[in-house]
Amino acid sequence: MKTNRCAAAHILRAYRILGRATPISADCGLLCRRACCTAGKRGAEEELGMLLFPGEENFFSPSLKKERIALGGKPAMFASCTGRCIRAFRPLSCRIFPLLPYVAKSDRTLSKPFRFSMIPDPRGKYLCPLIRTGDNVEDKFRERAAMAISEAGKCRTVRKFIFRLSETADEYRRFTGD
Repeated sequence: MKTNRCAAAHILRAYRILGRATPISADCGLLCRRACCTAGKRGAEEELGMLLFPGEENFFSPSLKKERIALGGKPAMFASCTGRCIRAFRPLSCRIFPLLPYVAKSDRTLSKPFRFSMIPDPRGKYLCPLIRTGDNVEDKFRERAAMAISEAGKCRTVRKFIFRLSETADEYRRFTGD
């Protein structure tokens, strides 16, 4: 459980760093009718939601449906979205969307310094107008998101999770040809 305490502490610090930062100065949900929050409620058969970073699984209401899935061959937690939430209690994945922390293959080892970039989430390309037509996320949000991920990545467990997210992004890009 020490690992989860480490992850949880760094994730909470990441939340504070992000604060109320959003991808653009205006309410981006008005551009897409809150597509990232309502995608699972538009008739899709599968439940949609976000991956929880390590340590986040106990931060949210028991009414939030959480399930264990595989990410890069390892267990991860997935939270199904109801389409409505209290913004202050969103998972880190929601808070940084449509960005994704990405670590290059050559840097995916704990023995190297934690180097990453914030890339447009390749899964969001079909959902988010801010990245569908190019990368229109404001620099100040990208910087805050990077600072938050840098803090979260101080925990080895979170870093390993980000390595798996990066592997998943590689697979997704290979599959879609992006």
